Amino acid sequence: MKLKKPTAFIAAIIILLVVVLAYIFIELNSDVPTAQVVLPDPDTVVSSQPGDDGQAAYAQVTPDTVQSVIAAIRRPDGYTRTVTVEDFWGTDSTSVSDFTIQVSGTSSRITAASGRGLKYILVTDAGTWIWYDGTGDDAFYAPPGDASDADAWLRTLTYEDFLELPPKEILAAGYAEHNGIWCVYASYPSSHFGYETTLWISVSDGLLCATEIYDGEQLIYRMTGGAVDTAIPDDSVFTPPATANAPADAYDAGSQTFARSEAF
Repeated sequence: MKLKKPTAFIAAIIILLVVVLAYIFIELNSDVPTAQVVLPDPDTVVSSQPGDDGQAAYAQVTPDTVQSVIAAIRRPDGYTRTVTVEDFWGTDSTSVSDFTIQVSGTSSRITAASGRGLKYILVTDAGTWIWYDGTGDDAFYAPPGDASDADAWLRTLTYEDFLELPPKEILAAGYAEHNGIWCVYASYPSSHFGYETTLWISVSDGLLCATEIYDGEQLIYRMTGGAVDTAIPDDSVFTPPATANAPADAYDAGSQTFARSEAF
């Protein structure tokens, strides 16, 4: 008995499978171009609503592109500013903390009021020192950590944590005015408890200028950055206090990095 020749239908299926497999092979071995994003020009940022051309450019800031936009914004090599952090417990209970932060390259010095007077936190490549007025010789010392240590002491978010989020977790993003400053913003659920977090990053200086965290409809945390002085603080600001609690090599001038350019 002779075998029947394949019908036209079966032949069509075979041809289709060959085409699909060829397409998959080509796609997996080709470079995928990244989305082109037009960044706002910091020199043209004003407090008024941008015109139609500006709106068209800013519309490209989406959940898919916002991480690339933020990664491309350059922060100043050094600056001084104040930061206010508020914690909310219900409608009548609020805690407010004010910090002054001075930055040069990878070195940061934070000053805050406390029950023991002014509290100082110095974070450098050589370690972290914490002391109060008049107690520098007994300063607490911790060995070098990572670049986000200063953010933790300042009680603000860390850029790197947001940049490492899968884009699918970003709920909303765009370009808008916030507290009189034009910013790139993004909203996403926190890794703990699923709180909704929104951050605003100034396009004029690249600094995190505001953050809000909500538990449902209840605001539980707010960070607000003050005016920024982009003059690089003097290196003497970042000289650690002399204390026996720190090793001698922590005072090596070469162990600290000042005025180093960063991506943020």
